[in-house]
Amino acid sequence: TSLRLDFGPLPELRECIAGEKSQVRIAFDPGGASWSFVGTQALGVPDGQPTMTLPGPDRGLLGAHQILHEFGHTLGLKHEEEHPDWKCRTELNLDGLALSAGWTRAMVDHNLQSVKRDDPRYLVSAVDSSSVMRVLVRPELFVRADSPCVTAPATALSARDRELVQRIYPPRPRDVNAATPHQTVSIVLDGGMAVENYQALVIELRKQGVIGVRQYVDAKGLSLGEILVAERLAPNAAVTKDFERFLCAENPHICSRPKLGASAWSNRVAGTYTQQKETQCGARDLDKSVICLPNVRIESQRALIEEKFAPKLTTLADLVVQQTRGCDTWDDACRRIVQRSNPDLPARFIEQRLREGEVKEITVPARIYRVPVDVDESVGAAGIRSFVESFRQSRAKALGVTSGEIAVRVVEPLGNPQPQQAGSPVDSLAVDRVKALRAMGYPLDDADRALLDQIAPVGVAVWDTRVDVKHCEFQRQPPRVIQQIFAQQQPSDPEPQRSTRCSAPRPDGTRFVTRWDHGTHVVGILLAQGVGGSVLGVNPRAGIFSWELISGDQINARDNPFITLSEHDFDAKVVNISQTYERMTGATFLRYWLVGEAPAPGRKYRGVARTHIVVAAAGIGDSADGPRGERIDSMQSCRFVPACWSGLREPNSIVSVVGLNADGATLLSGIAGAGDEERVLSNHGQAFDVSAVGETVSTLHGDWVGLEKGSSFAVPYVTGLASLLIGKLQGTGLARGVARVKERILATADRDTEVLRTTSRFGRIHFARALDFEEDVVRLRSDTACPPDCILRGVINRLTAGSIAFKYPPRAGGIADLTVDFSRIRRLTADGDGTLSVVYDDGLGGLEVVDQAVPANPHTAITISGKAIPLKHIADFTACSFSECDRRP
Repeated sequence: TSLRLDFGPLPELRECIAGEKSQVRIAFDPGGASWSFVGTQALGVPDGQPTMTLPGPDRGLLGAHQILHEFGHTLGLKHEEEHPDWKCRTELNLDGLALSAGWTRAMVDHNLQSVKRDDPRYLVSAVDSSSVMRVLVRPELFVRADSPCVTAPATALSARDRELVQRIYPPRPRDVNAATPHQTVSIVLDGGMAVENYQALVIELRKQGVIGVRQYVDAKGLSLGEILVAERLAPNAAVTKDFERFLCAENPHICSRPKLGASAWSNRVAGTYTQQKETQCGARDLDKSVICLPNVRIESQRALIEEKFAPKLTTLADLVVQQTRGCDTWDDACRRIVQRSNPDLPARFIEQRLREGEVKEITVPARIYRVPVDVDESVGAAGIRSFVESFRQSRAKALGVTSGEIAVRVVEPLGNPQPQQAGSPVDSLAVDRVKALRAMGYPLDDADRALLDQIAPVGVAVWDTRVDVKHCEFQRQPPRVIQQIFAQQQPSDPEPQRSTRCSAPRPDGTRFVTRWDHGTHVVGILLAQGVGGSVLGVNPRAGIFSWELISGDQINARDNPFITLSEHDFDAKVVNISQTYERMTGATFLRYWLVGEAPAPGRKYRGVARTHIVVAAAGIGDSADGPRGERIDSMQSCRFVPACWSGLREPNSIVSVVGLNADGATLLSGIAGAGDEERVLSNHGQAFDVSAVGETVSTLHGDWVGLEKGSSFAVPYVTGLASLLIGKLQGTGLARGVARVKERILATADRDTEVLRTTSRFGRIHFARALDFEEDVVRLRSDTACPPDCILRGVINRLTAGSIAFKYPPRAGGIADLTVDFSRIRRLTADGDGTLSVVYDDGLGGLEVVDQAVPANPHTAITISGKAIPLKHIADFTACSFSECDRRP
């Protein structure tokens, strides 16, 4: 962080002297309670008076808890008991608490009142029972002494404590000219010996002084293996003998190791009070509830790796389950993963070919482990590479193998870009983004935003690459990563360094890394909370669920990933698919999953697009000289899925989206491929439903923001609109089938220019019009006798309105007749030449639109709010939806 606590030079430390300036002044009261002003409140305390009071020394672990707790207050942290989701309030003995703390009941209520989740003064993370900001931990403070809310006082900062402080005090920019800047490198392990190699690696890192130790207070009576798993020090509860001996040597206060036999552990569960004078690891009088652990954590992810196969030494089941740990059990699902990962081998005979020695190498699922290591200037990444190479050599010698068989390597982060100066292209595009939002009718005024804040939050699933759930713009409501299925990116891929301030513009020339940036950019358009002042999502209160997918989901461990997600309390109503796939064998499964067709007799799929809104990108075509948008007017010739399935006649709620430039008025274009040619960057045409801005500033991995283009980034605007519609409908009792939500998005889109009419069937989305669905709305032409705003509202009687006959020129030429019942008309828009665009329900489960329509009877009128309005006076008519006025057959 950028925080610096200066206690003065050792060993004397600094004492408070009257008249000297210091922001934090600590007094000691051996017989009293500890307390502190919260955050910047301390700046208002007169000089010479304490801002914090601590108990006297020699309080052991309880004293350590109190010190960390009060410093937490000084840094701006509130009591964990004030969290809006804290569930233990009904367990409290409020009178006992008042007596114990010397508080009045009013003081008790003040100190325990819940903060509001949407209060802009606070950053609210998830409830953290391990936080040092837990203050109510003693049994006598609760109605029941055996309450599950009773816990041991925390004596070390929890992971969330650290993350929250880092958000409040982000790191200062480092010296970019430093020869070896401080960075985090990753030591990556994979292959059959990953777990054993990892434990040996940790031992060596500790021996060489690369990592230190940290204290863990055992408040639950866990076994050593369970503690290692809980603290992310081991991928499973298995502990090698060498690792157990290493841990024993680090904990002489609770472990002894005789010359012969196993180590003897005497650790115990932490009590409510832990009195101990010495709390340093290595001391034999350290409290027996404290276990000293190496200060490192392991990360893991499933991936596909190439493995040599020795039939005399192993079986395929043992290789995948015991060695690479790619599957928990050797079952049908695991077999399918192996089969799909080796398309060149006959699926039914892979195991036989392996046993007979015909196949020497095979692609199998595996767990890959990554150990992040902080590297300072004295070590440097080169030093870590040298260390890992020495480790590989010694490990190979110990195992009697070649060093090439020890799959351990170093991965350095991508280059660390620095923030741009003000006036960068990103800064200027922020203004264009406002224009684009206005073009899409997005409510930007304070009063309108306040109305949006009243809409119920809705779950949105983002089917994409990785999402940076730690991005500063997401921290008030971080995305949930529901499932990490086998993905194209590997954990060995270098991760970009994080920005030194929230939402800093990423410099020009910095490479867009799809596996890190694509999903993060998409989620930012939806969810960004305006923390850094650069970006604000269209629905910051949405609940975002993200999961990874490879093209066509060809190696997913389940037949239906949506079922897997449901097992994780997946509660999304809208699915955002900014990925586009050309028709392929793997896409057949995608169609089953979305549309719900059965691939074989007796085998049924749910059909997500029948129960959820699915918003999909139109994508971009490919040519010999690079990507290029294609015009596609026929669904039959459309090969980009799932967008091209949006026009299927079977019921589905897929909405396909074309990208527009930042002005919201022209088709997305830019420089791409070979040369400096300006080209169209989005597929478009009558095969696709609507358009939205696909050129926007949004979040990028590592707390950055940047400008990106593509139909991928037009999709989340439509997804955001769908989520707002569903959220507004929740709790109203109004009809809200997903097909009708799709219809509302399409019918309310703008088609007032030739570009908007030709780039998609229904035009550019319009937030405000779509969300204003309770009444019929008529906007009159300004050259007619109309009220000041030329808008009339009310409910047109569908039972007496009858039908309207039109004449229009079809694409094939000539003049055609159209007679449509008024109850089926969703939109009438003046084309500017005395004709109308008519959007209507075709009676077959979809919408149709005709342009340049003329009423067969020039005197045709509709009656709204008691006034008869001739159609020729109408600039725009938008029918109500979801409510009683929208009577359906």
